[in-house]
Amino acid sequence: NGYEMVEFLRCLEGIVDIYLPDYKYHLPDLARDYSSMPDYPKVAQAALLEMFRQCGPLVTDENGIAIRGMIVRHTVLPGQLENTRQALAWLQETFGENLYLSLMLQYFPAHKAHGHPLLSRKLTDEEITEALQILEASGIEHGWVQDPEEEGGC
Repeated sequence: NGYEMVEFLRCLEGIVDIYLPDYKYHLPDLARDYSSMPDYPKVAQAALLEMFRQCGPLVTDENGIAIRGMIVRHTVLPGQLENTRQALAWLQETFGENLYLSLMLQYFPAHKAHGHPLLSRKLTDEEITEALQILEASGIEHGWVQDPEEEGGC
């Protein structure tokens, strides 16, 4: 979870080897409207900086297994490509070549999302294509793009 208090994360220093936080919202209005957390970007950004301070960039062993570092996950939300554009820009600007990103394209409406007019659908093929173009333009070099066809989307 990227929405963590820095004071709590400092208690984990030396205990956690790998952080896998989400950075879901870069736009405060979106965080407010979708999750009632307008402070999400500010809190999550501070948390990511602290996680990175503790663990640094991803380090893998000779088999490619992660042993230390941070991988940031970002879920592309339907109708919210500007959020993705700004989130990836902030991540690239902040962490540069040290950023390892998991771009998640398999959003699936669950729980209360079914009743939300903007969240009640999966991504369109056009949104997926544009999200991939945003990723390419961002300059982020390390990471993964999760297949939108995989079951168990986020």
